[in-house]
Parts: sequence; structure tokens; C-alpha cells
Amino acid sequence: QAAQTVATLGAALTNSKYGRDAELESDLYGMRYMSAAGYNPIGAVELQKTFLRLSEGRNSDFISGLFATHPPSATRVMKNIETAAALPKGGDLGEARYRNAMRTLTQTESAYELLDEANVALKNNNAAQARTLVNRAIKAAPREAHFHSFLGDLDRTSGNLRGAKNNYDKAISLNRNFYYYHVRRGEVYQAAGNANAAKTDFENSMKLLPTAEAQFGLGQIAQASGATAQAQQYYAQAANLGGPVGAKATKALESMGIGAAGQSAGNQQNALASRQNALIVNSGLSQRGTFAIQLINKTSRPLSGVTLNITGVGQGNSSTQTISGTIGAGKSELIDTGRRMSRAQANALKVTVVDFQVR
Repeated sequence: QAAQTVATLGAALTNSKYGRDAELESDLYGMRYMSAAGYNPIGAVELQKTFLRLSEGRNSDFISGLFATHPPSATRVMKNIETAAALPKGGDLGEARYRNAMRTLTQTESAYELLDEANVALKNNNAAQARTLVNRAIKAAPREAHFHSFLGDLDRTSGNLRGAKNNYDKAISLNRNFYYYHVRRGEVYQAAGNANAAKTDFENSMKLLPTAEAQFGLGQIAQASGATAQAQQYYAQAANLGGPVGAKATKALESMGIGAAGQSAGNQQNALASRQNALIVNSGLSQRGTFAIQLINKTSRPLSGVTLNITGVGQGNSSTQTISGTIGAGKSELIDTGRRMSRAQANALKVTVVDFQVR
């Protein structure tokens, strides 16, 4: 949540272009640090040459985005050459270690080309051809976990849960440190009615990488077991990650009482927790060093009359503030208080939702 806050508050800074002097200064100190750490700073020069070459086409969305904030130029290359010449000669370029690390991928390149062909066949709705191609890839590189996972995906899509589980088992036995295999096997276990095994797989995947799929699956398991508050928490986290699964999580939250009128007395406590998860609150420092609050409406209906409580952690003092205006369905609002403070002061403030109205 903290990372998402920083990402949101710093969006304007991230999307702005750095000045030429700032880039050259960054290169200068970066190369000095490289040299001091025992690396050959000429590696930075070669990297800049590569960036300059790639920037000529800018066919990749990733490359275009990268160069929007870090524009390559012949000037930077020349300045870096001058900087490298003034630093001590020698140092590690890491070429041998890189080649060693890449050896397996180099050896299995032809097998991954078969996987690429299988993906094309699958996009063309030819699952049988995709399976044939991946089986050929497995013969060429039997210890590549992703090939077995691909077969698992094919089996899961076709409803062959036993085959899917066996293939995900194989993928995990070859590489248990990739979150995807655990998530997908968890979904297979869940579809087969084995909630305990599904929960274990989802939780293991979360240790590797939090995903909306795992959060949603855990929410479903918690809801089925009667752990309503826990289910709401998982759904809220999945909804906050967005995407198609996030949308499903939002609907699940709404079905549990968010925005619903006429809650019975027995459901008031659950409804309150559900309402709190409907409006996500992040807080932290803006790029100007002022305290800012982000409000995210995770429901499909507008929210108004939002009342917040701001408490000084460990200090006991607090204040309540009602925000004017409406937050649209699925929208977020950023409120800059204009109050400058240190990061430590910002971290000592806790912002919680007291109330809001669903329109």
C-alpha cells in the first residue's frame, strides 16, 4: 500500500523529463561509483550506445516509455567516454558471468521458439497444435518448468483438472520460486473442491508475488468458511490491484453489502467493515513535501460526504474532516493538504474513513 501511495503521489515527477544537466550528473556519479566498486565504467558507455541505437526506431512501448524520462543522446555518449577515460583503467565487465548465467537460455533457445509458435497456435484457437509444439519443446528441454506450466494451462482451460494438477506439480518441482505455478495450481485445487490445498498454494504464491488472482481466491475461500471480515480484506486488496480480477473482487464486495440499503441489525458490523473496504485511503508526502491523501472508490457507484479521521500515532490527538464533492465510481481523488512536513511526521499520521454516502 505504501508503494502504491508513493507511485501515485510521485506520478507527476515520474512522468516529467529530466534536464540534460541532471542526466549528465547522474552518469558522472554512476560511473564513479562503478569504478570504486570494481566495475569497468566503460560498461556504462556501451549501455548508452545501445540506448542510442534502440531509440532510433522506438518500436517498443517499453523503450518509448523509458526514453520519455531518460532521453539518450550522442552528447551523453561522448561525455561518458570522457568520464571513463579519466577513471582508473580496468575493472570487471561481467561478460563471463553473464554468459554463464545465460547459457541455459542459449541452449534452450530453439525450444522457446517452439513455445512462441505454440502461443501463436493458441491465439488462433488451435489448442491441439499448441500442445504438440510444447511437447516437442519439452523433449528438447525437459527441465524447463514453463513448458510444463503451459500444458497445465491447456488442461485447466479444457477442464482436465487432473492433467492440469500433474503438469503444475512438475513445473513446481522444477522451479518452486515462480509465483504463477502456485496460483494456477491453487485455482485447480479450488475448482476440485480442495480448499485447504488451494489456500496453501495461494499463500505460497503471495510470498513470491502478490496478485489479484491469489487475493481473490483467498477471499472466496474465506467467504465460504464464514470468515467474512477476512474475505472482505482479501477482496479489497484484489480490487485495489485492478484488472478483470479486481473488477470481480469489487462485485464480490458489493454483494457482501457495500452500497446496499436496509442492512439488518445483525449485519451492521459486517456492513461497516465492507464499507471501509469500499473506500481505500492512502496517505504520504507529495512531490512538494506536503501531506497528501489519496481516496480510491472501489465500488461501481459514486461516493459523497466522505468523512476522514486523522490521528497522530502514539500522540493521541486527532481531527475529523469531511471532504466536499463526489468521488466517481472506480475513480480516485488526490487531496493535497498543503501542509509541509518531514517524512517521519507524515508516517506518524494515520488516516481512516469515518463515514461516506453511496449515491
